[in-house]
Amino acid sequence: MSIENIKNKAQAIISKNNSNVVKAYLLENLEREPDGAELNRTCGAPIGVDNGNWPLVEGEKMAHAITINLDSVPALRANFPEDTKAISVFVSDLTENEAYQPGTPETAVVFLNQSDIAKGLGEWEPPEDESESTAFKAHEIDLPEEVFSEEIYDLDEDDPVYQLSEDLSEFSMAGGKPIWLQGPEHEGEVILQFDEDLVDMNLGDAGVMYVFKDTAFWQCS
Repeated sequence: MSIENIKNKAQAIISKNNSNVVKAYLLENLEREPDGAELNRTCGAPIGVDNGNWPLVEGEKMAHAITINLDSVPALRANFPEDTKAISVFVSDLTENEAYQPGTPETAVVFLNQSDIAKGLGEWEPPEDESESTAFKAHEIDLPEEVFSEEIYDLDEDDPVYQLSEDLSEFSMAGGKPIWLQGPEHEGEVILQFDEDLVDMNLGDAGVMYVFKDTAFWQCS
């Protein structure tokens, strides 16, 4: 399902149901390495993080999972101080981690300002099996609020809202509201929810990582 088709489906539901609109961003894996100082990137060396602000676990540097440029998601950037330019998520290990509970020490959410970003790429000696860094693009979309409801699973499979929910499950997303795999586990405004198609890491069995201001953790099927 293309992003454009999903946008059209969402708009049709909003118009028909007079739905409350939730603005979000679908994230497209560009399947190429980031260019230079491109901020929307996954894995590899992070931008804006050095020994002064690199999160550690048991004294070792955490692995960079994803960084998002807040200028690419303007509706989301309104939730942060003006000097916050990007947000990075780190995990204890991309391949082996147990980051499946809110408040886990195996993840860290780092907020970057312009001075941080000016540091450029951090020094990172990746493991031999380290995932390749890829760039991604954010596509703004208006979604009907009901697509985020837990009652979605009580709908018939041919219901347009249910079908839209299934389409959205194929994409990672910035902003919006959490689409939980196992039910709500944390309150607050979600920053990101992403899967292994966007970030090449272990998220359990078909899992999704949920990123909030104060924690990041995954659920799996």
